[in-house]
Amino acid sequence: MAMTFIPNIMHTLMDAIAPLHCETCNQRIDGHTHVHRVCDACLYLFESAPTDDDLLNQLYTQSNKDSFVYRIESHFAFHQEAPIQHTIHAIKYENAQQMAFDFGKYIAMNKNHSEVDNYVPVPLHSARVRERGYNQSLLIAQGISSITKVPVTNALERLLYSTTQTKLSSKDRMQNVQGIFSIKNADLIRDKRLMLIDDVMTTGSTLEECAQVLLESGACSVSALTLAAATSTRGIQ
Repeated sequence: MAMTFIPNIMHTLMDAIAPLHCETCNQRIDGHTHVHRVCDACLYLFESAPTDDDLLNQLYTQSNKDSFVYRIESHFAFHQEAPIQHTIHAIKYENAQQMAFDFGKYIAMNKNHSEVDNYVPVPLHSARVRERGYNQSLLIAQGISSITKVPVTNALERLLYSTTQTKLSSKDRMQNVQGIFSIKNADLIRDKRLMLIDDVMTTGSTLEECAQVLLESGACSVSALTLAAATSTRGIQ
């Protein structure tokens, strides 16, 4: 089971010294909020993601075949003009680790995952983790787990340091992730009902590739949950 996220001491001290401002509206945050560096007013204005059926249909459309993911859900809608874009960027590139963890907690309080045995975060390549210092999907999974008590299992590893998918077409995204994931220990996931955790679903190609590897390694079923889901293929900046 993955080690529980512990906030960076330096960032905790800085939060105590310098006033926090909302990542979305830049207004000063006074008092507690559900998500670190996001005021509750902005959080409640974030758009809802497409329905679970719409997201699953998107996977069918992209691959022109049955999906390896039997159910997918997301919490917020993502597009270039969406307010959540700033928070996603902060989570990915600005060391907003506490924010990622808090978003996981927030999701858990609004979702019911009683039929899941383990959460499996979508992995980053080890070189990317060294560059960034963390895997945001793991932090989100740990935040969810802190509420639901469903364990987090780092069952997957990314074999190749693939190029960023930000500017790629749907077809290129699928090719970019083919064969880049591997199972670490099949005994950890055999006959388990798994839920993949990621920050953003754009085309679903990454989730599909991960789900295929998990099922071929003995998982009973694979569902997926993301913090946000793209409402179009305009991409993530």
